[in-house]
Amino acid sequence: MISRQYRSIAFWAFFATGVPAAADVDQDVYQTKTIVTGERGETRNPGLIICFMDALVKVSGDRRLLTDPCAAALAKDAGRFVTQCRYHDRMAGKPLKDEQGTRDRLYDLTVDFDHARLDAALRSMGRNPWPAPRPKIVVFLAVKNTARTYVLAGDNELGSLQRESFGDAAAKYGIPVLFAPGSALQEADLRLESLVSANKGKLQVIAELSGGDVPMTGSLIWSREALDWIAEWNLSHDGHDYRWQISGVNFDAAFREAVSGAAQILSGNGQPL
Repeated sequence: MISRQYRSIAFWAFFATGVPAAADVDQDVYQTKTIVTGERGETRNPGLIICFMDALVKVSGDRRLLTDPCAAALAKDAGRFVTQCRYHDRMAGKPLKDEQGTRDRLYDLTVDFDHARLDAALRSMGRNPWPAPRPKIVVFLAVKNTARTYVLAGDNELGSLQRESFGDAAAKYGIPVLFAPGSALQEADLRLESLVSANKGKLQVIAELSGGDVPMTGSLIWSREALDWIAEWNLSHDGHDYRWQISGVNFDAAFREAVSGAAQILSGNGQPL
């Protein structure tokens, strides 16, 4: 039962309209993609290695595999784990320019991996697949740039590019990401100054009424000195509070850090490094 102090928040969250997930992650987590130049073997093979490493992380939730020598050794023979490859011309319908031909055009390379073989590869390195359904993260993010400070909501135009970027990160790591409606954020008086110390029970209520499972808080602050973002993330799971940060990056990298860190925690692989 929702306590009296949260009823008003619950009312606004419940009646908020159209708060979509940042990305549709119902896709097969054994599918990944990267960008390659042309459809030649000399560019496909490096692309397969990238996709294989991404698939290991996406299926297990453990991003430490990106620096694991055993994973790198398996990736050299990534082709034997592949069931299907597909290309999509990113410049389809556009005329060729000067000497630019099919060798120089950019393609999305989408790769499907064999479930059993990839699972076996993970187990050979002491990891396990992270099964579905995966928890839905509701992000409470305070943003401070040179012009304004705001908390990113799921139902207004402000921050649309940031929500789209979160969507890309959600798809990359195979974990759903959502945002609370602005009315609930305002009712709860969530601001940059109050978000870090916000009541966990209040955040949990808003997260659940926004269609999610786990609240994650964060701050994204623009540094005039570095001309880049400083981001900090906080998530509680199984009685432990986790905090991690990244600086000197664009917001795309900051959000990848957020989602991959959350995936590592929620999949049982420990503190993000």
